[in-house]
Amino acid sequence: AFARSIAAALRVPVLETSHQQGHVRAAMEGAGALPAEFLALHLSGGTTEILRVRAGLKIGLLGGSNDLHAGQLVDRVGVRMGLSFPAGPALEALARQGTARGAFPLSHREGEVSFSGAEAQAMRMLDGGAAREDVAAEVYSYLARAVAYLIRWAYGRTRLSAALVSGGVASSALLRKLLPE
Repeated sequence: AFARSIAAALRVPVLETSHQQGHVRAAMEGAGALPAEFLALHLSGGTTEILRVRAGLKIGLLGGSNDLHAGQLVDRVGVRMGLSFPAGPALEALARQGTARGAFPLSHREGEVSFSGAEAQAMRMLDGGAAREDVAAEVYSYLARAVAYLIRWAYGRTRLSAALVSGGVASSALLRKLLPE
């Protein structure tokens, strides 16, 4: 309403957009050429969604998280370790020093992933005296497996082979390294 009021006063058009369209458009700027239709995954503290993007930034939700979001997992575990909020960069630095052994089984069903079980497992590991570096590595391993599952699942439904990953959690160099693996 505020934008429409300003536009009316200035006699300029209003171009409506959504939060998701903004994230996808920003990621597209640095991605190079993309096909007319592609998958987009938005990973942040407030969103974990896999989207189908069509020409003109027409976005359709395919799946995502059914409880916590990717960034919430990172921040909750990091803060529990005494790291400052947001905890992503510090938790990633710890994860690079640790070893993941697949201690968090991936919880998923039909286009949805769950992060609350991974959070609970991380807290149990910390309570049990596990090395913070190893817990951090497990968190990033889980994130990579969850993202890979969502992309594979969406590909199976759409046959779209290009995927654009965006959002604060997607800025993790470690996640980008683990994802192709």
